[in-house]
Amino acid sequence: MTRTLDTTAVSLRNVSKLYKKYKYPVDRLKQFLFPKRKYGKEFWALKDIELTIPKGKATGIIGRNGAGKSTLLQLIAGTLSPTTGEVSVNGRVAALLELGSGFNLEFTGRENIFLSGKLLGLTTSQIHGKLDAIIDFSEIGDFLDQPVKTYSSGMKLRLAFSVYVAVDPDILIIDEALSVGDIFFQQKCFQRMEDLLSKNKTILFVSHNLSLVKNFCKTAYLLDKGEIVFYGSSSEAIGKFYRIKNEHQTVAIKNKNYVSSSIEKIDNSIPCKNNVNSLIKKVAELTQDSIWKLANFNIIDSKAEILAVSILDQHLVPTTICQIGDVLRFRAYFFAGNLDDFYVGITLKNKYDRFVFRGGSYFDNQPPLNTSNENIQCFEIELKLNIEAGSYTIMFSLEQSKLIPNETHKVCTSPWIGPLEVCWDYRVQKAPFLGMVGLPYKGRALSLGAIDG
Repeated sequence: MTRTLDTTAVSLRNVSKLYKKYKYPVDRLKQFLFPKRKYGKEFWALKDIELTIPKGKATGIIGRNGAGKSTLLQLIAGTLSPTTGEVSVNGRVAALLELGSGFNLEFTGRENIFLSGKLLGLTTSQIHGKLDAIIDFSEIGDFLDQPVKTYSSGMKLRLAFSVYVAVDPDILIIDEALSVGDIFFQQKCFQRMEDLLSKNKTILFVSHNLSLVKNFCKTAYLLDKGEIVFYGSSSEAIGKFYRIKNEHQTVAIKNKNYVSSSIEKIDNSIPCKNNVNSLIKKVAELTQDSIWKLANFNIIDSKAEILAVSILDQHLVPTTICQIGDVLRFRAYFFAGNLDDFYVGITLKNKYDRFVFRGGSYFDNQPPLNTSNENIQCFEIELKLNIEAGSYTIMFSLEQSKLIPNETHKVCTSPWIGPLEVCWDYRVQKAPFLGMVGLPYKGRALSLGAIDG
């Protein structure tokens, strides 16, 4: 590991990391004794990574589980060595890669402060000088002199983060650690990280809470299958992340065999088999802006199928991330099959699996739809998302009225798709409302003499 230029905090050049998977433990010994033979399968966790991270910036690193994020951070932290390539850093690195990593569970919190400080390169006298600040920031009180094995995950976070920021690192690496702990301590952590940035320190931030990544990091790297597939604004990186994630989960509708099998199910609606190729082309054209191209249908008792769903912002750009109060357009592309007198519905659930909203053409008192001469139909629902910040999933449905208020019979539903991230930085932005939803309201001051009127 070498040092970089003064303007660069981290630089990786042609870095790859190889692991070997062995079917049996003894194969590892055989490989050591007979290196020319191959007893295990090769797995490249990272492949030809090139990146440069400037000083004084917060940079996000995102990707699916197994994309190589943790391996990349361990290489930068120096706890792993690359198989090929060069890793260069400029300054002291403090890496909170795993909650409580470096702690001895049998030691007390106080003893672990000294142990971790020594591992981070501080002398005993330097640790004594920072001890009061660490204790005050951690807020663990009387538990300081109790064994760490008795700590909750939140208490371990408090102690670990307090130690790592107290050493005044040039580069702070955080991998999912802030996913635990109460919101007030998390706010303290972000305030302290803002202080580090103001001192031209560098932060690498990894979290599956992409709202945090977007709000805290202006730029982000996106990893997929061990490779960097995008670098740019965090909003763009998050949008591309969701597209890649859903590509792994669904089958693209442009696949001719898949589209043909769908067409065969409603062959009675196609006047001539010569139209099949043109229909395939039309499906591809109509759904080219779709975020989700679906393959796992829930067909209940009709030949109707929801083929694709897209979410568009006010500029008609596909998106999976927005701010509170943004107006988005949700579009469903579907085959109506032999269905008549039906409605299109949409349902939103939050990350706690609670229904947040259900609406659509039935609840909007629109007339029912009928099978169109067009084989593919599209229905758009426009929503103003006055809901609290968080992750949401969406389901579209084709449904028919039961002639009972507020009850419909779902004929066809899409899978739950998403997530849709609704963002808001409550630390610095005044929110339009607090709570789960923003109800329409008006407020006005009244004079006492006008109350009766």
